[in-house]
Amino acid sequence: MMQILMSIIVLAIILFGSVFAFQQITIKKVNKMQTQIDSLHDKSVQNKINKVNDMRLTGKSLDALNTLLDKYDNINNSIVPELNDVIDDILFNVRGFNVVKTYNERKKAHKLLSNAKEEMDRVLSELDKIDKIEEKHKKVIDELQDSYDSLEESFSLEKDKYGDSVVLLKERLAKISEQFEDCAVVSSQHDYVAADEIIKELSSNLKDLEELSSKIPPLYSDLNVEYTEQIGDIEDGYNQMLAAHFVFPTTGIPEKIKGIKSDIEIAKKHLKELDVSTTVVDGQNIESQIDELYDILEKEIKIKPKVMQQRKKIIQFIEHARKQNALLQSELDKLNQGFILDHGEIDQAKSLADRIQINATRFQEDNDAIQLHTESFSSIYQHQIQQIQNLTDIEQEQRELNNSVKDLPVEEKSAISKLRSFDNQVRTLKREINNLNLPGLTDDFLDEFDIVENGIDKLSNELSHVQINMEDVDKQLMVVQSDFTSLNERVSKLKDNVLLVEQSLQYANLYKNNSEVLSAIEHAKQLFRYEYKYGAALQVMKDILDKIEPGSYQRIENSYYGIKQK
Repeated sequence: MMQILMSIIVLAIILFGSVFAFQQITIKKVNKMQTQIDSLHDKSVQNKINKVNDMRLTGKSLDALNTLLDKYDNINNSIVPELNDVIDDILFNVRGFNVVKTYNERKKAHKLLSNAKEEMDRVLSELDKIDKIEEKHKKVIDELQDSYDSLEESFSLEKDKYGDSVVLLKERLAKISEQFEDCAVVSSQHDYVAADEIIKELSSNLKDLEELSSKIPPLYSDLNVEYTEQIGDIEDGYNQMLAAHFVFPTTGIPEKIKGIKSDIEIAKKHLKELDVSTTVVDGQNIESQIDELYDILEKEIKIKPKVMQQRKKIIQFIEHARKQNALLQSELDKLNQGFILDHGEIDQAKSLADRIQINATRFQEDNDAIQLHTESFSSIYQHQIQQIQNLTDIEQEQRELNNSVKDLPVEEKSAISKLRSFDNQVRTLKREINNLNLPGLTDDFLDEFDIVENGIDKLSNELSHVQINMEDVDKQLMVVQSDFTSLNERVSKLKDNVLLVEQSLQYANLYKNNSEVLSAIEHAKQLFRYEYKYGAALQVMKDILDKIEPGSYQRIENSYYGIKQK
């Protein structure tokens, strides 16, 4: 029981101590707030109000001041009394144990005090602005006046660089002068708020006029000096070139010059009206047209010597192509007497001659145009470029045509030489076969000989014609070559088979007491002597020799080919 009592006493002491601490903290904070409330009644604030009142403001400035005074009165007559009431309630309640209520009232007091201070700071700031506005306005007006004086001096002493635009520029400057006067009147009436609005508008107008006036001189100079001089140069140059008999690829150059002059006058009108953006576009259009005319004149001047130089080159080109074509046609005529030209070579050469003449005619027409001054040098130059290309192509085609036929006589000689060679080689093959003293040859073997000999006869007949078709000759040569190669291989194989049969028979005689060997020998002789199947006879002997003495035939064959290769 005693322990519980002691716990209650300790808890009460702690609670009392906490409440006491809260009371002390609250009283301290309330005293601090009171000091801040007293500062709201600072004499310096009232002094500023008195000073501004002495300025005898009027109009919007007076309205602004009255609004500030209303705010000041609201702080002193409404917010501060309410704050004092709340603080009294805090000091009363803090002596009791109503902690929650005291805490809420303290928060309310802080908020009221914060609002009062912010409002008072705004009032003081606005009072400072009003107090210093006269000095600020004077400084700004002085700066604007300097800018105004500079423009006025420029419009008067340097009016030539603005041209007719100076009239409207001066009118705008006059309106700005009126704004200066309005500002002076409002300022003299101590309506500084209204004056501030006029000054802002005045500053903006003056800045716009400065920017505008800075853009006009270069535009005016372009229109009245540069473009005018350039179009004058173009007009003089055009007339001088006409006098020198130049012809131009485009008509209406005088009309274009007249149009540019008209555009310049329109641009001047826009500039006089201070329509700078439109004048800039006008200038770009005028520059583009002037550059176009300069290019036309300059192109004709620069291209004339090139045209005159190209004339000599084209004359030589045409003469060379004609000479080349004449030689080609003469050569083709000669070749046509001995060869069949079945690819239209003669017609092709004549067509090339016609194309040469077309270019020669175009060249003469251009020369006439130069003499009669009926076509521009730039147009003639394009004709010349095309003629050079045409003649280059023609000469290339003539070279290719000549190359395709020039070797026909050489090819003929080569074909005759090959023909003779085939004939000799066939004769040689026949002698080789005769030397073998064979009992006979199979029909297909003899047919192969006939095929080669008939091919040689046909080729010989083709080469004996008055006009030779070398394409047919080349095709026949290929056929004869193929047939002869096949025949030559067959003859070679025949010789090998015959000689190997003879050697095999001689070797087989070593086994003549062997009935099987004798039977094989008789069979091989039958194939050899009566059926002319020399390869089959060799196979019979090979089989029997390999049977009675393995490897013996291979020795015979190796010995034969060894001797043959030597």
